Amino acid sequence: MSEHSQSNLFLSGEGDAWFLRNSESLNTTPDFPDIDFITSTLSAYQNSISTILEIGCGGGSKLSALSKYFDSLGYGIDPSKKAIQSASENYSQADSKLHFQTGIATNLPYKDNQFDLVFFGFCLYLVPPNEILGAAMEADRVLRKGGFLAILDFDYGQQKVNRYKHADGVNSYKNTYSKLFTSLEYFHQVSKWSFNHSENSFAVDKDERISIEVLYKEII
Repeated sequence: MSEHSQSNLFLSGEGDAWFLRNSESLNTTPDFPDIDFITSTLSAYQNSISTILEIGCGGGSKLSALSKYFDSLGYGIDPSKKAIQSASENYSQADSKLHFQTGIATNLPYKDNQFDLVFFGFCLYLVPPNEILGAAMEADRVLRKGGFLAILDFDYGQQKVNRYKHADGVNSYKNTYSKLFTSLEYFHQVSKWSFNHSENSFAVDKDERISIEVLYKEII
């Protein structure tokens, strides 16, 4: 990957800028409807999910919630050094089951088949088309057969490219990212909830629509 790739731009500083812009709202959010959706969908598998990876973990609060529900080891990765420092200070220092490190979706520093649940935490919209297949392949690589994949992202229904207003030369990409996996035929969509970016009801405006999806990786 080029050192000037969009993913590496976030690793080299824009990830920190994103975290600082959003840290106050991330720290004051009282609940996580997307996490509630994942746990309710997978409640029957509460005792069989022992390792979780969140890609784009931010300050670690969602991974902490998932890890507590499943009583599992939790691993979080994010391009922001400041986010990882915050996650480590607030969560992993008090909970030995949580581990955080900097990195990007296209180069995951984990073993093949390591995780029972992989969660893309609202980050794929910032991965450009020439890197998105690499991110999908890496998630597939580290997720075991019989495991689950959760994706939180925009739910626009087709690709839409927007200029990223916070940094020159960067775009955001709304798309249906679950299709990257279901097109492989060994991922099956378990459930999906499409809702408003600012509240928990369906958004008529496509630009405000996000979704949380849970997929199953077939044992074949």
